Amino acid sequence: MFPRPRSSLQNYFIGMILGTTILLTGIMGLLNLRFINVYSTRLANMGLNLETQKTAANLNKPLLQASDAVNFMASIMRQHYDRPDQIRDPQVRQAVDQRLYKRFVTAVNTIHEVSGFYIHYNENLTGEPKGFWYRKSDNSGDFHPEPITNVEQAEKDQTVPIQWYTAPKEQQQAMWIPPYKPNHTDIWMVSYVKPVYLRHQFIGVVGINISMSTLISMVQKVSVYDSGYGALLSPTGRVYAHPDVNILTDDDATIQDLGLQVDM
Repeated sequence: MFPRPRSSLQNYFIGMILGTTILLTGIMGLLNLRFINVYSTRLANMGLNLETQKTAANLNKPLLQASDAVNFMASIMRQHYDRPDQIRDPQVRQAVDQRLYKRFVTAVNTIHEVSGFYIHYNENLTGEPKGFWYRKSDNSGDFHPEPITNVEQAEKDQTVPIQWYTAPKEQQQAMWIPPYKPNHTDIWMVSYVKPVYLRHQFIGVVGINISMSTLISMVQKVSVYDSGYGALLSPTGRVYAHPDVNILTDDDATIQDLGLQVDM
C-alpha cells in the first residue's frame, strides 16, 4: 500500500471538517429554531396572561369596592351600639340607621355598579322586621326605599329567597350570594353580605346588591386580542354570561352544554 499524498490527506481532512461543520450548523440551526419557537410561545403566553389579568382586575374592581364598603359599614354599625339590647330601642336604632344611611350613600355613589344596599336586624332582637333596603332607580339613578322582607315569615313560607340573610348568619362570615331575585322585584342580583356581631351575639346583616344585568354587560364588553371573550361562570360550572348564553334568557346553561371544559 502506498502512502496517501499530502494534498489528498489535506483534502480528506478538509472534507471531514467541512462535513462536520455543515452537520453542526444544521443541528444548531434546528436547535435555534426550536428555541425561538419555544421562546415565542412563552412570550405570547405571558402577553396573553398579562392581558387577561388586566381585564380581570378591571372586572374585579367594583366587586372589591363593594365588599370593602360592606365591611366598613359593618364596623361602623358595631361602633354605634354598645350592647345588643339597644337595638330594641326605636329611638336609638333610628338614629343609628340615619347615620348608616348617610355613610352608605357616600360609599355607593363612588361605585356606579351598585344597584342597592341594605341593613337587616336580627328579628329575634327587634321582634319584627327592622332595617332598610334602598334600590337604585333605573331612570334617575337615585336610591329609593323598598319594603324589607319579613325573614321569619319567609323562612316558614319558603316562597321568598332569603339566602342573603340566612347564609352569612349560618356560616358566620361575609360572602357573595349567588344570583337570586329579591322580594318585590323581578331582577336577578348578587349580594355581598356580612353578618354583624356585638359581644358575640348576632345583631343583623349589612349588604350591597349588584344587578346581574350590570355584571353581564361588563363581561360582554371584554375583548382579549382578536378572538378572546369574557364569560361569567359559577364555581359549579353554571353559565351566567357567554356570547352564546345569557342568564336573563337561559338560566340553566352549563359549560358542558357549550362543549367547554374549565378548571375551577
